Amino acid sequence: MLVAGPPLNLWPLALIAPTPLFWYLRRGTDRPKRDALLLMLGVSPMWLVWEWWMIDVTAPGFPFFILLQCSWTALFFLVVRRLHAHIPRVPWLLLAPLVWVAVEFFRGEIFLSGYAAALMPYPLIHSTTLATPASWLGVYFVSFLTLLFASAIFDVILGRGRERVRAAVALALLIVTWAAAGVQVHRTPLSDQAVTPGIVQTNLPQSNKLAWTEEAEIRDWERFSNLTVSMATSEPRPDFILWPETMMPGWTLEMVTLPNGEKRPMDAFYDALMDIQHHMGIPMIVGEDALVNLTIDRTDPEKPRLKRDARHNSAYLVVNGQVQPERYDKVRLTPFGETMPFISRWPWLEKQMLSFGVGAQGMKFDLAPGTSHTVIPVPLASGSTVRVVAPICFESTVNGFCRELVFENGQRRADLIANLTNDGWFGNSDIARAQHLDISRWRCVELATPMARAANTGISALIDAQGRILSRGVEGSQQESRIDGILRGSVPLGTGTTLFARLGNVFPWSVLGLTTAALLVTFVRKWGRQATPADSRAKRVRLGARGRS
Repeated sequence: MLVAGPPLNLWPLALIAPTPLFWYLRRGTDRPKRDALLLMLGVSPMWLVWEWWMIDVTAPGFPFFILLQCSWTALFFLVVRRLHAHIPRVPWLLLAPLVWVAVEFFRGEIFLSGYAAALMPYPLIHSTTLATPASWLGVYFVSFLTLLFASAIFDVILGRGRERVRAAVALALLIVTWAAAGVQVHRTPLSDQAVTPGIVQTNLPQSNKLAWTEEAEIRDWERFSNLTVSMATSEPRPDFILWPETMMPGWTLEMVTLPNGEKRPMDAFYDALMDIQHHMGIPMIVGEDALVNLTIDRTDPEKPRLKRDARHNSAYLVVNGQVQPERYDKVRLTPFGETMPFISRWPWLEKQMLSFGVGAQGMKFDLAPGTSHTVIPVPLASGSTVRVVAPICFESTVNGFCRELVFENGQRRADLIANLTNDGWFGNSDIARAQHLDISRWRCVELATPMARAANTGISALIDAQGRILSRGVEGSQQESRIDGILRGSVPLGTGTTLFARLGNVFPWSVLGLTTAALLVTFVRKWGRQATPADSRAKRVRLGARGRS
């Protein structure tokens, strides 16, 4: 898996990467707990390489995080072994892929709000044909197909009798499935309507909002505004311009209410942004903090202070030199970066965890989640409007949430995804930046919707509705990340719908429910069955054999 993903991207290896795991799974030792611990040790190098950037974010929490991620493979191992022991009629060929999907879905979407990194099929995004089934039942369905392929290959090589026959049938069905996906790729027309987004890629450390001095804000504003104006004064002239997450200098784009009732901007950056946008005449979507109902409290005349109802991580639309009312507030806050799942309900406990350094360094954890799936209507020079949704940062990794943004009751409500992200979190890890980009591409496949991605420190990109990258990085440079610049290009808008858009994650939910029910049945049978003399004799034989060995 290490070489299947970035930076080598030898993606076909993802199809056979699980086969050693299947060999380990079927060895049949009588010490599964020890085997599970050894398995955790075996997968730890992969997680250490992929996630080492988190040391700079939370050094004390890093070992616990790696331990948690390694434990998912051990959980898969123990569940499969238990189910096979109690329900032996279910062949290994199907059992292992189904349990893998159940564990992967639980990890990626449910546990502690989900962490959908390093899913098995992610490298396959480099093959449009192999990735296309995600438009049917989502990325977790492609995970099932990937594991089924590896399981079938294992049985064809090392299986016997019926195992080989079943494996051959499974391979034939997989070939037919991916062939149908290939036909879909070539026959699905792209929309005739296209837009030209203009992306400003910034290059600031993730701590810009924590320690952004006034001098640095002024310097960075000059650079950002110059990059923005350069797009407006050269060809191709963009239809609208995107800035990354929280890259707008200053306090907020909300007005502050003075004691006399007058509303004013918080600082000069607000006026400067309105001025350049008005003169360019190009709509802008900008990432900035939203300080809601901002007022000045003068209860103590000597120490006036600012009050607010909430702080959101938001995407603003600026048109005609004015902030528009359609503001999107980030709904799915990043676990342990912006919120502590469950722990945040108890402020004292959250404070203790932060003091220990488990959360992201310097973060105040005072963000409030958004409550609506706002569609941002961006007016074009032609007089038409493009409907944009703007998942922020890691929201692009949550496939069920992105589906809710783009579709409602199976009906399309957005034509384009604008992902605003601050990948300065990744420090010097360009591997993590490339992985984040690859994950975002799956959302385009699942929803048949293109994406314009504006990323601080990179990798910014324009992606079509089939998950193919049209352009990436910044113009005029071979370097894609840890550099600032601009990116422009034409992107066909989303059209039609997909089966996943209508059904959502019905496949992984069904698999998780089935696996959980089967696992519960094994425990019920164990508790409900009385031990027999034969059981006691068998146990003594096993213990004696273990002692002799």
